[in-house]
Amino acid sequence: NAASGTMRQLDASVVRERDLSFFAFDVQHASRRFEGDRESLMWLSSLSIPVIPKLVTATTATQIIEAIENIGQQREHLPFGIDGAVIKIDSMAIRERMGETVKYPRWALAYKYPPEQKDTKILDIQAQVGRTGRITPLAILEPVILAGTTVQRATLHNQAYIDQLDVRIGDSVRVEKAGDIIPQVIFVNPDKRPEGTVPYRLPEHCPRCGSQTEYTGDGADLFCINADCPAQLIGHLVYFASKDAMDIDGLGEKAALALTESGYVHSIADLYTLWEKREALIKSGIVGREKGVDNLLAAIEASKAQPTERLLTGLGIPLVGRQTARALLKTFPDLHLLQEADEMTLSAVRDIGPVTAREIKNWFSLQASQNLLSRLEASGLQLTHEIKDDNQRLSGSRYVITGTLESMTREEAKEALEALGAQVSGSVSAKTTAVIIGENPGSKAARAYELQVPVMDEEAFLEFLQAEQGGEER
Repeated sequence: NAASGTMRQLDASVVRERDLSFFAFDVQHASRRFEGDRESLMWLSSLSIPVIPKLVTATTATQIIEAIENIGQQREHLPFGIDGAVIKIDSMAIRERMGETVKYPRWALAYKYPPEQKDTKILDIQAQVGRTGRITPLAILEPVILAGTTVQRATLHNQAYIDQLDVRIGDSVRVEKAGDIIPQVIFVNPDKRPEGTVPYRLPEHCPRCGSQTEYTGDGADLFCINADCPAQLIGHLVYFASKDAMDIDGLGEKAALALTESGYVHSIADLYTLWEKREALIKSGIVGREKGVDNLLAAIEASKAQPTERLLTGLGIPLVGRQTARALLKTFPDLHLLQEADEMTLSAVRDIGPVTAREIKNWFSLQASQNLLSRLEASGLQLTHEIKDDNQRLSGSRYVITGTLESMTREEAKEALEALGAQVSGSVSAKTTAVIIGENPGSKAARAYELQVPVMDEEAFLEFLQAEQGGEER
C-alpha cells in the first residue's frame, strides 16, 4: 500500500523522502533473448539493477520444499516484509510451451506463508466510527511484536464476530495479521479469563454524535444513521462530490479534510454557503490560494445544475447507488414525494427490495436528513426530476466497457447505455450481452472471447448507440 501510494504521489519531494526502492522479479521485455529466468536476472544485476536477493535453483520437489521452508525461517530477519515465495520455471522455452491464462502464468506458483501469531491481552474494546458510518469494534491490546511491527490494536470486525469468540475486556487472546497487514483477534483463551468479565455489546448510540445506531443491509454491520455525524462527514463529502454523484472537481479527500478540520464545513449543505467565506479561505490557503479557491467555489456552484439522480446518489443513503436512484425517480420524480413514501410503496418499485426500501425510509425519517434536504433546496439544488420520454430499448441487457474510447469517456458511454435501460457491469460473464472494446483493453476483452460473448469496437458501438437512440428496428 505504501509503495503504490508513493508511485501515485505527485509531489516529488514527498517521494524522495520516502526512499522507495524495489527488487526486479522478472524481465518482461528486453533487447536480447535469454535461455532462462536466472540468466535474465543476472543480466539485470550486471546493469546495477537490484534483483530478488533470495534466488534458489531447485531441480526436485524436495529441494523446492526445502527452499520454501528456509526462506520462511528467515522472514523475521529480512530487512523487508514478505508474505510468500514464488516457484518459477527457469527455462524460457518451457515457459513458452506452458503459456498463461488471462489471470496468471502457468509456469509459476505462489506459496503463501501462514501469518505469524502471538498471544497478548485485551485492555479495552472501543467502538470506532468509520467514514461511511460503520461502527467497528477495536481491541486495545498489550503491545506485542507481530510480523516486524508493534501491534497495540486489532479489529474485532462486528458484533457477530465478538459473540462467536465471546471476546471480553481482560481476556487473553491470540492475534495475527490478516494478509500480513491487518491485525485481528483469532482466539480467546477462556482458561485465563479473569473473574467478573462481562460480554461486550456495541453501543446503541453513536460514540461520536450520540445518534441512534442501527444494523443495516444483511444485519452484520452496525451504522450511525446520522447524515451529519462528524466521524463520517469527510466520507460523505468525498462521495457527494464524486464522479458518480455531484462531480465537484477539486473536492477530494484532502480538501474535505481541510474544510472540516478548519471548521468551514459541518454538513454537506455548508458547501453551498462557502462562497460567503471566500476571503477567509484564500487567506488560510487550506484549499489553495485565490485561483484554487475560486475554482472550487465555481465547481460547487455548477453542481447546483446537476440532475436529481446525481443528488439522490450523493446523499449516501445505504444501498442507493446511481442505478437505484434512477429507478426511484421514475416513480417518485420529486424527493419530497420519495420522502413521504412508505416501505411497501418503495418495495413495489422495480429493482427495489424490502431491505433497500427500509434503508430509504429510515434515512428520510431522520430529522438531520430532512434538515439537509431543506438546506440543499434553499441553496438551489434540483430536488425535482425532469421526466422525459424514456427510451428503454436495452432494458434487461448487460454491457461491459473496457479500454480507452476516443469519442467519449467510459463514464459517458456508461451513461448513454444506462439511459437506454441497460445495465453496465464491471465484469464479464455468460450473462453479458456484449463487451465494448476500446484502445488497450484489459483482461475483460480476453474473457469475452473466452466465453464467446459478442464484442464491439468503438466504431460499431457508436453506430449501435445511434440506432438505439433513434429508435431504429434491431
